[in-house]
Amino acid sequence: MSLRRPGAVVDHAAVSLPRVVCPQCRGPASRRGAWGEVVLCTLHGRALVSEAAFEGSDGDGVLGFLVGERWALVERLGAGSSGVVYGALDRQGGEPAAVKVLRGTGPDREARRLRFASALRALVRVGGAPAPRVLASGSFPDPAAEEARFDGATAHYVAMELVLGESLAERLARVGPLPLAEALSFAVQVLRALALVHHRGAIHGDLRLEHIVLGPGGRVTLLDLGAPSEDTSAVVGSPLTMAPEQVRGEPPTFASDVYAAGVVLYQLVAGQPPFRSPDAFALRRAHRVTPAPPLVAAGGEPLPEALGTLARRALAKEPAERPNGASAFADDLARMLLTYPVRVGG
Repeated sequence: MSLRRPGAVVDHAAVSLPRVVCPQCRGPASRRGAWGEVVLCTLHGRALVSEAAFEGSDGDGVLGFLVGERWALVERLGAGSSGVVYGALDRQGGEPAAVKVLRGTGPDREARRLRFASALRALVRVGGAPAPRVLASGSFPDPAAEEARFDGATAHYVAMELVLGESLAERLARVGPLPLAEALSFAVQVLRALALVHHRGAIHGDLRLEHIVLGPGGRVTLLDLGAPSEDTSAVVGSPLTMAPEQVRGEPPTFASDVYAAGVVLYQLVAGQPPFRSPDAFALRRAHRVTPAPPLVAAGGEPLPEALGTLARRALAKEPAERPNGASAFADDLARMLLTYPVRVGG
């Protein structure tokens, strides 16, 4: 799930362009009223959104809704296990926000509610960088509950800082394999950010390239942290980076995040994850029982033996055999980075 946009943030100028519509009636752009920085349909009170945002919403009944009497949901950014994320404008003239909304009912609602609440607690505990800053949270009557035939009519939301930048997944897709020194540098930055999250008492639980954003000035932001510590009988995390204990259904720990960071390091250096399969079950089984293959640089450059050993330790099946925390992991990599370009390039 994304809490950011790689491009420009939707603003008042964007929604004032001719090709905007009311998500409820698709009324013309001339049918509008003003409320702070937000432009509304005078018939339904919905914020006008661009036609592109409307077409990309797949009939989302919450698009254009005013949340907390403050944020207008003007663009759907993504969806995940714990809700849908929207780009939002602040009617009070403040910064644009990313608003995560949890709606609906069903057999998995309680698990999703736990995930949503856990993520909010983690964000509050971290208190901003290296995670998105929380602006507000609460609940509101679901505007589409009746038409969507939901049993419950209450939706929950959290408004957060809208993070601009490029995810590490997008960076690798755009430029291909990274130079080794750059790959190690990114890994150190990610581990430093993760260490700070851990120092503040939070666990990520689903660290992966898509949840690591590189912002202006090289700032690293970790998205979508806060997997539930409660045992919900559901496996939480991505099959690509899931620690063996998570595969077994155990709650994630700091050591689980270290394992996921080991997968991230492996991807940055090798250009691919240690285990690959279109079958999620096969991926989970590999993380649980299959030793990680030796780390090989994507460009074929020789690697220090210590780096291969460190990567193997990070991907150990037993948590106690991994590096002793994200900070220690970062320190080990940083020491390699100081000598690596000279030793290999000389």
